[in-house]
Formats: sequence, C-alpha cells, structure tokens
Amino acid sequence: LLTAIADERARIAEEAARAAQQQLEERTQAAAERLAERLQALDRIMGAIISQQAAAIDFASRENAFTAAISDRLEPAINRMLGEGARVLRLHRTRGSITPAQATSLLLAALYMGFDDVAGLALTQGADINGTGEKDIDGRTPYLLAVQYGFKGSAEKILAKADTARRDANGAGAVHYAVRAGDTSRLLSLIGAGADASTPDRDGTTPLMLAARLRNPSAAAMLLAKSDIDATDSKGRAAVHFSAAAGDLLTLRTLVAAGASTSGTTDEGDDLPTLACAANAADVLDYLLDDLKLPVGERPVSWCVIHSKVLPLKTLVAHGGALTDRHLAAAVKLALPDMVRYLVEQGCDVNDPEVHKAAKGLADKLDEDAANRILANRDFDFKLPEVRDAARDFAGKIDEPGAAVAQSLDAPWTALSADGTPAIATTKESPAVQVLLYLHSQGYRPVTPNGR
Repeated sequence: LLTAIADERARIAEEAARAAQQQLEERTQAAAERLAERLQALDRIMGAIISQQAAAIDFASRENAFTAAISDRLEPAINRMLGEGARVLRLHRTRGSITPAQATSLLLAALYMGFDDVAGLALTQGADINGTGEKDIDGRTPYLLAVQYGFKGSAEKILAKADTARRDANGAGAVHYAVRAGDTSRLLSLIGAGADASTPDRDGTTPLMLAARLRNPSAAAMLLAKSDIDATDSKGRAAVHFSAAAGDLLTLRTLVAAGASTSGTTDEGDDLPTLACAANAADVLDYLLDDLKLPVGERPVSWCVIHSKVLPLKTLVAHGGALTDRHLAAAVKLALPDMVRYLVEQGCDVNDPEVHKAAKGLADKLDEDAANRILANRDFDFKLPEVRDAARDFAGKIDEPGAAVAQSLDAPWTALSADGTPAIATTKESPAVQVLLYLHSQGYRPVTPNGR
C-alpha cells in the first residue's frame, strides 16, 4: 500500500512541478492548486500509516535481534551492517525519524534478517532500494544482498522494482552474487531476463571464472553461452585455470568440451598440470596427461620438488617429466627427506657439486642451531663451570654432518652423566638430519678445500 501511495505521490508531484512552471493561464494555476491539495492528502495518509506501522514494531526486540545476530562466523561487513541496523532503529525510537541514508542501512539489515516490519519502516523513511549501506564497504545494494543471502520475508515484493543491473564497489553484479550463493535457480532467472553475465568485476573475474573457482559445474554450464570462455583475469587466469586449481574435474571437462584452451599459463607461469599438482587432484592430473595429452614441462616438476609432492611427481615422471641433479640440490637445501630419497632412487647424483653446496649449507645451519640450543638450554646449570665448559666444548666439535649432529639436534639436555658432562635424551631427528644421514648412506663424500 505504501509503495502504491508513494508511486502515486511521485506522479502527482511531477504534474504539479510542470504546472507550477507553466502558470500561463488561470486554469493551469487552479490545476496546480488541486494537485497540491492531493499531495497534502497523500502525505496525511502516508503519515498515518507510518505512525501505525511504527507503533506496531517492538523496537527493543528487533534491536536486540540485530545485535544478537552479530557473530565471529559472519563476514565483518555483515556484522557492521547488523550493528548499524540496531543503531538506526534505536535512533528512530528515540527521535521519531531517521535520514534516508540511515533508512537504507536499516533496510539492508532488515532484508538480511527477514524483518518485514522493519523493512517497511525503512521504506517509509526514504530508504533507497538501489542504494548502499553506509557501513558496507563492499557497496552492496539491497537487491545484491538479497541475492547473496536469500530473499527472506517479503524481499521479492519489496525489491520488485530494484535495478538488477547495479554493481557493488568491486564491480560485481547480480550474476556474480547468484554464482557465489550457489543459487542456480536465481542464476537461471537472471540469465533468462537478460542480465549481464559476461562483464568481469574490477579484478577481471567473470561469473564463469567464479563458478569454476567455486566448483559449480551447473552454474558454469549455464554461463557458457553468455561468456568469453578464454577470458583472463588481472593475473592471467582463465576459467580452466580456476577449475584445475580447485581440483574440479567435472567443471574442467565441461569447459574443455565447450572449446576452452588448455595451453595457456597464468601470469605467474603456472600451467594446468602445475595447478592440478598444487590442488593434490590426481584425477585432474590424469585427465590432463592421459586424455588431453598435455606435455609435462619444467614448471610442474620443479613445483612438486620444492613442495615435496612425491605422488604427483611420480605421475609427471611417468608421462615424460625430466628429473635433474638440480632438483636434488633444491630438495636437500629445503631439507625434504622423502623427496631426497625419491630423487636419489631415480638416479640423481648425491655427489653433484650443486648437491654438495646445498648439503654444506644445510650442515652449517645445523651446526649453528645445535650450538645455540645447547648453550641456551634451560636445563643447564651454567653456574657450574664444568657444565658450561663441557657444553661449549661439545658445541665447538660439531663441524660436519653426521651422527654427532643427529644426536644433538632437537635433543633436550635432561641430566648430567656421572662425570659431569651433559647427557642427551634420544628424540626424533629433524628433517635436515635425516637428509644428511641419508646422503652419507648413499655415498655422499664432500671434499674440503685442502683435499680432505
């Protein structure tokens, strides 16, 4: 009713404005006066309805409900919006009126909670159904908010005349929001109504990319006819990259069947096999290598080595991926025992100069760490000279990788032996020690500058 009255009032106000501008004849002036009287009558009716509506609202309970809904589980913008809704409702209760901007913030909070009475009040106070809340840094309109969180209460009727083409502060539109909410029925209705389904947001993300990232093959299939399938975002990522990175084989198959290119890389140089390895998606990796016959380049192999992903690396090697001594040196430097073992088993040379260099750097770091731990251990009574001297003497002897390092690293000093020297409790060896001991067991023979 209020909406109908407001529409009629707006129409009459336009007629009155035109009549006031003309004022060419006495007849026109009389018409303007009659229009003004009708406006006053409508204002009285609206005022009465607003007063009755406001009186029917339990402001305290609604205010408390807004506050109680605030939670750490919600996004910060929603918590701010709910807090603003409670504040504005309190202002109306104490002052009797609020500004249109405050009313818009109240409308957003009311739509989120499904409070029809509060939403109606916000509209009578001048809320803009296409506006944004003062506390919502994302710049969501009431319609976008309803798409994201559901059309609760009478939101469908309230937002019947909303501008569905409006976008938020980041350039995302209603189609983005429907995809994000996983609401395929809303997405279908938007596409059917001619909503823009191809324009990206400010980061270059299209609705199709968003569907791929969120592992939603149904939404992706709906968007294919309205999208540039090979469009890329600000980081050079296409929809296929998002689906591979999400480990979503079904969406990836859908995109490839529709003609998506599988040869491109992101701005960071990641190809599809690399992204599949990063997602631990064995089925996606098998599809890319077995079905699509994509070549295995250096990028995915190196990625698996430095992230110690042995299983996907085995798949890459089985499909032609090349391993080098440089990969072993990288695994040694990063102290990755499982990867070091696999690379040595595949024939990488433990005595390659780069491997020697990496092992020496790892041993030097162990020496420093071991000495620091020994000298800083709280279980030592450093007031006893013999204990302090014994600890320093022991730390000074750790000068090469081997059993001494393995015993000392990560081993807390728990007691003194009978002769007053520190006793070491056996603990789990660190990954770095495991790497060095394994290299020695495989024939690692470092050569010092003097030939030793």
